Amino acid sequence: MSLERKSAQFTLEEVTRLARKVALEHGGHVPLLIAEGGNGAVVGQLEDLPNTHQGRVRYLHAAGARLAQSREVGVLERVFFVCEGWMSTVREDGTMEMPPSQDPDRTEVLFISSLIVEGQLTDMIFFEMIRGGEGQLTGLEQLHQPGAAKGGRVDSPLLSAFVEGFRRGTSGQFN
Repeated sequence: MSLERKSAQFTLEEVTRLARKVALEHGGHVPLLIAEGGNGAVVGQLEDLPNTHQGRVRYLHAAGARLAQSREVGVLERVFFVCEGWMSTVREDGTMEMPPSQDPDRTEVLFISSLIVEGQLTDMIFFEMIRGGEGQLTGLEQLHQPGAAKGGRVDSPLLSAFVEGFRRGTSGQFN
């Protein structure tokens, strides 16, 4: 993860606005993580993010531990994650027939997630990536937020893994 230090605090709205702008200007968005704490914020592109969910969980756990050990942000307060991915329709019972990577009817999405560490408050915004005939990104259409339709809670295993790694790195439990 390559890091850039920032002094400003971010909001989900600001991160979403910037992510949309970057995606539309460049035809996509590289995985990006923003971590804020008492000493400021760091913004980092996540290089070589694994293709599997379990691999991404391990990667973000390790990134959280490394950031904690660097002491760059101090006490972790909030984390944002911007990434492209695939999304499938979930049945009414909350299950999927197949993983999005295997679903022929999957939707390409840009998603922005945030997690406020105190209280573990997570929020996500999804945009369908609309592509033209030659594959160029022509638009982003906001999709419903998961869990919002049923008044449910949104979870982000990737951000949770980052925070857990950060906690372990702070306590010296991670090598």
